[in-house]
Amino acid sequence: MRLRHLIFFIFFISSSLSFSQNRTHIGTWETLYESNPIRMVLDKYGVLTFKVGNKILGGNNYVEDGKLLSMHYKAEYSKSKITLTIIIKDKKKNQVIKKDTGILTFIDPNNITLCFKKPIESEDDDSALEYANDCRSFLKIK
Repeated sequence: MRLRHLIFFIFFISSSLSFSQNRTHIGTWETLYESNPIRMVLDKYGVLTFKVGNKILGGNNYVEDGKLLSMHYKAEYSKSKITLTIIIKDKKKNQVIKKDTGILTFIDPNNITLCFKKPIESEDDDSALEYANDCRSFLKIK
């Protein structure tokens, strides 16, 4: 009986270690359950690129509203959660124009959920700002 428990314990620990070692945010991810999927590329240099239909947003150099921009990310792993901060920078002015931090959760090594807090309008009080989670599920495709 003790041998059975020991074997189960060793199997459980090795499976847990294997899962934690295979978790990496780096790669190409695609949204699930959407008619127009979003492809997200998180590269090892901290560059973030999105592809929605035929439109590419992000990367080291992209133009939006006549501005030359770059989109990068910073991932921070802690024991309790993984935060992913997206940084959009105006390359000509060399200044950050938008920064947003979300929570990345691994369902398994090939499936993640990425959630950001988004403000919602309140009908009762214009000064009170409320937030809702905006979450997307992604499958690793590369």
